[in-house]
Amino acid sequence: MALEKGVCRVAGTVMVEDANQDTPYAYSPHALARAIRTALAAAVPRVPALRRRRGWSFSVRLVGEAEARDFNARFRGKDYVPNVLSFPLDDGDYLGDLVVCVPVLAREAQAQHKTMAAHAQHLVVHGLLHLLGYDHLAPAEADVMEALEIRILRDVGLHNPYIMPDGEQS
Repeated sequence: MALEKGVCRVAGTVMVEDANQDTPYAYSPHALARAIRTALAAAVPRVPALRRRRGWSFSVRLVGEAEARDFNARFRGKDYVPNVLSFPLDDGDYLGDLVVCVPVLAREAQAQHKTMAAHAQHLVVHGLLHLLGYDHLAPAEADVMEALEIRILRDVGLHNPYIMPDGEQS
């Protein structure tokens, strides 16, 4: 079911679809969609690849654990439930698809003492950067990507997602 289509500043569009079948997690898909659009609006001025485009779009699919595990196994050959998956597809203005696992999002948010909306913002910014070619496999790449995430999230009033409330690095 298509949830909400929202237009971000600088001609960016994101489609958020709620396909989560795991019921014990209370969340508002509409609130998550609003939080995602807020984070994207903050990302545009910070990410040269977005600023250079006249228009761009991508989708975010909110899923349960079974679907996330299936996607991870089929497309990455890994048998675990991820928090976010990125499927880049640079097809003109369409950047690709993100899959966010709501149960993992909820557990991680609780463990990190964050709201689900704040953690969703982090996961979507992280995933969007992957869609744009950023990566964190090598330490130097990770430093660049994490620094950009930290700046974008700071712009929407969120703390460094890589430092836990007790001061430990995640």
